[in-house]
Amino acid sequence: MANSGWYGEGRRHAEAARKRRTSSPADEHAANELINMFAVNDESLYRTLMAWKANFERKKKSGVFNKELAIKGLANNYLPVVINKYRHDFPDNYSEYIGHTVSQTTKNLAAEYALRWIESD
Repeated sequence: MANSGWYGEGRRHAEAARKRRTSSPADEHAANELINMFAVNDESLYRTLMAWKANFERKKKSGVFNKELAIKGLANNYLPVVINKYRHDFPDNYSEYIGHTVSQTTKNLAAEYALRWIESD
């Protein structure tokens, strides 16, 4: 019997979906709105960002800081919290300015903005 199980098909579909998510251009307006206009002005999100800053400073001091991993960490862990809070606090603005979903490239750009903000503070 040929090895044409569902696992191989699922993997191809997952790879195609990942390419679609990461190949779309970043929305600079949405990234700027999320970080520079919302996250740094919201108390709970600001405190969380300061915890990230303390962690990054500790890693820099010990010599293990990696900028790419910092951006990835912010994009995959901090930004979903920011997006959900923004969607909850400003549902009309979310649908008007950000849209239905936020692409991974936009999250990465917003994470870069957050890292720049952390480093400038």
